[in-house]
Amino acid sequence: MEPTVRSQYIPQLDAIRALAFTLVVVVHYSVPTWEPALLDRGFLISQVVSSIIHCGWFGVPVFLFASGYSLANGKTEPGTSINFKDFYLNRLLRLYPLYIVALAILVYCRKVPVISLIGATFLQTQDIFDGSAFTPLWSLQLESACYLLFPIFIVAITNRQRSTLKYFFAAMLMIRGFLFYLPAGQVWLLSYGTVFGGATVFLAGMIGAALPNIASRAKAWAMTLAGGMLLILLTLFVSRIGGYQTASGLHATAFWLLFPEIMSTICFLLLKGAISLSQTPAGRRKPGILHSLVVHIGRVSYSGYVFHLFVLDGYSHLGFTWQYGSLKHFAASFVLYYTLLIAFSHVTYNAIELPFLRYRRVYQKHKAA
Repeated sequence: MEPTVRSQYIPQLDAIRALAFTLVVVVHYSVPTWEPALLDRGFLISQVVSSIIHCGWFGVPVFLFASGYSLANGKTEPGTSINFKDFYLNRLLRLYPLYIVALAILVYCRKVPVISLIGATFLQTQDIFDGSAFTPLWSLQLESACYLLFPIFIVAITNRQRSTLKYFFAAMLMIRGFLFYLPAGQVWLLSYGTVFGGATVFLAGMIGAALPNIASRAKAWAMTLAGGMLLILLTLFVSRIGGYQTASGLHATAFWLLFPEIMSTICFLLLKGAISLSQTPAGRRKPGILHSLVVHIGRVSYSGYVFHLFVLDGYSHLGFTWQYGSLKHFAASFVLYYTLLIAFSHVTYNAIELPFLRYRRVYQKHKAA
C-alpha cells in the first residue's frame, strides 16, 4: 500500500506486508491437512517448515504493526498537524472498495439476512458467515478499531507525551492479565483477535516509526537477522506447546498473555532493521528483480488477502487440488496457486483499488492548492 504522499513511501513496508500475506495464505492453503507427517525431508527441516505453515496466522499482527508504522510515518515530529477528517476519508477509500465487492459476491452466492448485511457493511465482520470465502475479513474490524484509536496515539507521540503511552500498554496487559484464569485458547483469542492485543501491536508500529533508523549497517543487519530468527523460533515454540487453539498449561497461558508484546518486538527488529539497511550507502543501490517482485506482492497484498480463499475455492473446483503427500508435492501445488492469486490480485488492485488511491492523491493536491 502506497501512502497518500509518495515521498513517504517505504518499499520495506510492502516487503513485510508480502511476508504477512504469504504467511496467511500458506496457513489457509494447508488446512485441513495440518499434519507434521506431510513433510518428509528430514527431522529439522520438517519441523521448521511445518511450524511455519501452522503459524501462518502470525500474518495478522504483522499486518497491524506495518499499518501502525505506515500511518505514523512522517507524522511523528513534534507539532505536526494532522487533519483527522482526511485521515478517516483516506481509510474509507482504502478499505471499502474491495470490501464492498467482497460483500456483493457474498450476497450473490448466499442468502444473507438484511440485518447481517447491514452489520457487515459497517465492518461488523462477525456477520460474515463462517465457512464463506470471506471469513478472514474478520481482521478488518480489528484494524478499524485501531484506526479509531489512532488520533489518541498520534497526539501523544507528536506532543512529546510518549511516556503516557506506557499506561496504555499497561492497561491492555492488565486486562489480558485479569482474564489469565481463562483457558489458554481463550487467552490466545483475547491477545490475537481483539483490540486488547491488536492495539498494542498497532501502537508499537507507530512508536517504531517515531524512532530513528540505525546508522550502522552491521547493527541493522543484526536486527533484521535477529527478527527473522526469533520469528522462526516462535513458530517452533508454538508447535511444541500444542498449537494456538489447542495449547494448554500455565506456560502456554503465560505466553499468550504476552503475545502482542513478543510479536511487536519481532516486527520492530525485522522492519526497522530492513528500513535502516536501505538507508545506508550500500543499501541505496537499484533494487533487483526479486526485491521489486516482493514489494509488488506487498502492494497488492490487500487484494490478495480479501480474495485468497475465493481464488482457492475456484482453484479447487477446477481440479487443481493436491493430495496428501510430500513437501515437494505440497510446494508445487502451492506455488501454482500462489502465482494465480498474485495475478488475480494484480488485476483487482489495478481495477478496484488503484482508482481510489489515485483519487486520494488528487483530493490532497486539490486541497493543497
